[in-house]
Amino acid sequence: MQAQEVLISKDINVRNDQKFLLLGKIDENILLFRDRDQQQFVEVFDENLKFKYQREVSIENRGTKIYAVIPQEESFHVIYGLMDRDSVRLRQRIVDGKGELVDSLELSALARRDFSGRFKFGFSDDRNKILLFNPVKRDEVFMVMLDIKAKEVSWSNTMKINTSNTGLEFQDLVVSNNGNAYFLYEQSNNRYDRVNHAFHLYAVRGEGNAWESAVLPFSEYLSKDVHLGIDEKNKQLLLIGLFTEANRSSALGYYFGLAPLENVGTALQLNVIPFEESFINEVYGKQKKVNKTLDYYYIKDVVFKQDGGFIWIGEMYKEYFRRTNSPYGRYSRNYGDTDGYVDYYNEDLVVFSIDNAGDEEWKQVLYKKQFSQDDDAAYSSYFLMRTPSRIKLLYNDEIKRNNTVSEYMFDPMGNTHRKTVLNTEYENLRLQFSEGLQIASNALILPSFTSSNLNLVKISF
Repeated sequence: MQAQEVLISKDINVRNDQKFLLLGKIDENILLFRDRDQQQFVEVFDENLKFKYQREVSIENRGTKIYAVIPQEESFHVIYGLMDRDSVRLRQRIVDGKGELVDSLELSALARRDFSGRFKFGFSDDRNKILLFNPVKRDEVFMVMLDIKAKEVSWSNTMKINTSNTGLEFQDLVVSNNGNAYFLYEQSNNRYDRVNHAFHLYAVRGEGNAWESAVLPFSEYLSKDVHLGIDEKNKQLLLIGLFTEANRSSALGYYFGLAPLENVGTALQLNVIPFEESFINEVYGKQKKVNKTLDYYYIKDVVFKQDGGFIWIGEMYKEYFRRTNSPYGRYSRNYGDTDGYVDYYNEDLVVFSIDNAGDEEWKQVLYKKQFSQDDDAAYSSYFLMRTPSRIKLLYNDEIKRNNTVSEYMFDPMGNTHRKTVLNTEYENLRLQFSEGLQIASNALILPSFTSSNLNLVKISF
């Protein structure tokens, strides 16, 4: 017989926490990082989620800003900046799986003017290379590449952006295991200037002193969303997105381009694949009678295959604002002051498999219905779990306190199976699958957040 084992941690009161981050399994323990603004802690649990102890992570609190917390197999790393009058002293704390401080070092002192505004970061698939970057000006991007294991700044530089291209907007960044960075910008993605619509790709290599750029015209369509991905096994860069014409909520099809990492400037070409009418009918049944498009769909995940192909997963996501007659506005974390409340819809999934020649192998529709109100859709969507021969998509059947958890499972040939995994009735759980982490080929861990209490939940198959 097949069965699941579900373990639940003690209640953790996070009322006073600014942020908390599930770090997953590090060494033999499961760790949770908690940030209370002036204090940072790590909660340590054993493999059965039995609480062991709490330890403070020693970070200078006055004039500091945490940029990234990166877990690895045997430790996790806190990257932060200590602000001086004219400089930012970039520092690294290394904490092991027991929550004990292993090392503390200063990586570099950099000009404070370069750290103005909101910093972003991206990290490589092996989590050893971290790129901190900040668009200091409209025509510049300041970058710092960190090597976690070497405990050093690999390079820092400022990249010039071609500002003669109007309507240029940053879209995505990926970092390769060998320390190269790939930036994606999009130009004139609007119907009034569609003739100039194009993607601008910047590849920053080596010591950051050399980069190349490529312009990919896309004037026939507008893009609904666009993403970059790196296939480390086959050393390829993927650019993928959905395209539309005038209605930005409706997708006519998808586009993608694959190119070798060392030759993206000249080798990347876009393939445009319209959705077939029969597939649209499969998604909507008899409901869709007018426009043959996928409405409110976005690309959620890309999984690279061993042979150089890939699978992409799209999800239907929609927000609906309910207005009230109250003279007092309500504050939304994502949208600021609003006049009403928000309904969230996370519904059906579409899955496409592309082979290494760029041809469509198969496609599937996975049906689900998720609806919630005023919760930032924290309990909606799904968790993607990779096993040696299958992919599992786990999700809440309904967004409520006592709920059934289901999964879709499909193999490389597109054969799909759906089943019920567990029931949370009487357990007082509200599982956040979108925040889960896979810790083994047969186990995942995810948070359950109810009121001010957090529980960690481990599911083993």
